[in-house]
Amino acid sequence: SVGSVKSQIGHTKCAAGIGGLIKTTLALYNRVLPPTINIKTPNPFYHPEGSPFVLEATARPWLQSKRAAAVSAFGFGGTNFHAVISSYNDEPVQSGLKQWSAELFVFRGQDRNEARELIDKLAAQLVTDIPLRLRDFAYTTAISGSGAVQVAFVALDIDELKRKLEQARQFKAESETIFVAQENVPTDRLAFLFPGQGSQRVGMFSELFTLFPTFQELLRQGESWSNIL
Repeated sequence: SVGSVKSQIGHTKCAAGIGGLIKTTLALYNRVLPPTINIKTPNPFYHPEGSPFVLEATARPWLQSKRAAAVSAFGFGGTNFHAVISSYNDEPVQSGLKQWSAELFVFRGQDRNEARELIDKLAAQLVTDIPLRLRDFAYTTAISGSGAVQVAFVALDIDELKRKLEQARQFKAESETIFVAQENVPTDRLAFLFPGQGSQRVGMFSELFTLFPTFQELLRQGESWSNIL
């Protein structure tokens, strides 16, 4: 992967090397191959289908556990500086996004009344000035209660969460976005669904890697098997 910090923040003159060093260090730490913008007309001798060099158009996960990158900076007076940086093996696993596009809310209980108590408790928290993110509310709800999931839905923001909480506490699937469990139906069975062809999309694997730190660690554990396949 080849990139340029100059195309993103302009010519920083004496600080050009520092800008590139910061960008590269963050890419190694966050396990992300950053994109390079403003590439409209590449050199006509560059053929991406047969070249070992890639110009990233979007951010991609950096899967390798041992990563290395080179930084080159050319300053005034003919000074050329080159540095090679490698990742630290014991660095913590990080999530690539601090805020996700949507959150899943599940409300458990031995019956609907117990699940409704959790719904009312969350609704009361939303009228306070507690500076919590949507994901904080979703996490708190996920680890609360016991028993089967009685009702579940997905929310994009706090406003949508407030609206769907009112619908969910009535346990009526009036819309396709509120999922209500049937009463008096055993829930101790587990089924796995494997969709066939046609359910895939470009980048779906990278989304898992970016959003879920645990998934990153599982990929690193299986890296030693990739040379056998």
